[in-house]
Order: sequence, then structure tokens, then C-alpha cells
Amino acid sequence: MDFSDVTSRVIGVATQMAKATLESPLLLHVSPPEPPYVGYEPVPASTPIAVEVDPEADRRQLELWRERITGLNSNVGTLQMQGPPAEQILVAAEERRARMIVMGTHRHAAIHDVLLGNVTHGVLHHARCPVTVVPAARTHLNPATDDRLIPGTTQIHSILALVDFSDLTKSVMKQAELLALAFDSRVTLLHVIPPDPLVVDFAPPPGTETEAEACRAGLDLLRKQLESAGLEADILEDTGPVLEVVRHQVDKLAPDLIIMGSHGHGALYNLFVGSVTAGLLHHASCPVVVVPRATYEDPGVTLAS
Repeated sequence: MDFSDVTSRVIGVATQMAKATLESPLLLHVSPPEPPYVGYEPVPASTPIAVEVDPEADRRQLELWRERITGLNSNVGTLQMQGPPAEQILVAAEERRARMIVMGTHRHAAIHDVLLGNVTHGVLHHARCPVTVVPAARTHLNPATDDRLIPGTTQIHSILALVDFSDLTKSVMKQAELLALAFDSRVTLLHVIPPDPLVVDFAPPPGTETEAEACRAGLDLLRKQLESAGLEADILEDTGPVLEVVRHQVDKLAPDLIIMGSHGHGALYNLFVGSVTAGLLHHASCPVVVVPRATYEDPGVTLAS
């Protein structure tokens, strides 16, 4: 949490998820690192702009938020760290084997977006647990003066899970089932078939299963899997540019939560899916859970300095 206009929503989502899944939330604030340059000589062009750090003020902010949500979850912890934000967030998650990271995105000036984009990208790219990205709210709630406590009102009635039948589908389904059971949510499974750049104008041979039919059958199996767990589920299958179709369905369905995988296989696939992830995170007004390929059992990855 960075004490910005998205903090109230981040804490709201994190607290409700922790309560529903019987986990203990940890409120983490990372202060930016001290600038490496000190002196009276002309400042090099590459020198970072100094950011004032007040650990005591940060501690008070953390404590204020902890007190506001203690009634919802008595096992709330706080942690202050200093350094590159993405690296410190990942270190904290690794040390505690966090089951989920919840962080916010902003929609402000270009420089601010670039900075936060780097933090979000770094965490999404290297995290070995699901990352929930929460978009900024339309209004800012000041915990010291505003009685509208978002952490007590965040609800997840509907979940949209994006299914691509890659090696991540099992993990996406596991996360969808876990959260749907915790919140008693209805799940919609969406699969999008990208348009084929080579259009062939002939019918498939008799008895040959088309890709659409195979996807529909796969979606039906996944739906039955959720229903066997006692959940209500729907399936949707569409064809077209993936991001365009997903955006359309998100606007149409207005889910309370979206779940998707982060990476697939090769570099081209990752580039394509990465663009879909980034586009959806920028478009969605609800939290998005991004499920990684890596787990804590896999070798750790060090962020480039």
C-alpha cells in the first residue's frame, strides 16, 4: 500500500479475501530508496529525484489502517520496508510464502503511470503466487475523516475466469473455485478463439471436430468441475481479437472479479498474452487476479538491477 487514492480499495479487497479464505492479511508499505547522489556539485542527469521519506509518518498511516480493519480481521499485521518497491514486495512475499499479493494501479499523469507500471510489471512478471491488481476508485476515501469503510463493503458475487486451455488453465480453475467457494460467487468461464490469419474456405471433413467444438467440450467439462464443487457456473465461447472480445464481455457482464493466467509458452505467446493482460488491467474497473506459472517450489528469479 502506498497511501494513494487506490489504498482504500486495495485494503478492501485484501481484507475481504483474507476474511473469506481464513487468512491473516499483512499491510505492507515500501518507501522508495534513498538517492545515491549526495553533494554540492552539479547533479548528473541520471540522478533520481529525491523523495522525502518519513518512517514515523508511514508507521502512523499503517497503524491507522490496521485499526480501521481490525474489526473485520483481528490478525492484521503491518510491515515497513525501504528499497525498490517491486523487489521489496517480492522479498516479503517469498519470505512469508504469501498465498496472494494485492496491489493497486493508478490512472494519473504519464510519469506516475510509468513508475507504477514498472512496479506492477515487475511483481506480475516475477511473483510466484497469484497477484490481485486493484484499479483506483473514482473517489478517494480518507481513513481519518471518511466513515465509508470500503473494506467492510467489498463483495464478490460474480467471477469471470479467462480460460485458454494452456498449462495455466488448471491453476486458473483452482483459484476460481477457491474464491467462488469463499464468496459464494457465480463463475463464468470465457474462452476466446483468436481469428485465423489464413482463412480457408472449405468445410472440415465429416467426423472432424472443429476447434470451436473442441473448446466448447472443454469448457463444458470445466463447468461440470465447478458444479461438482457446489458452484453455479456458465460458459462463453467467442471468436475474434482476444483483448477486444474480453473487453466487450467484461463491459457486458460487469463481473466483480476477473481471474486470468499470466504467461503461456514461447516468447511470441508471452508477448501476445502480456499485451492482453496489460490491456485488460488498464480497462477493467474491478480487481483482476493474475495467476503465475511459477510456484514457490520452482527456483527463484532475481530481478534485474
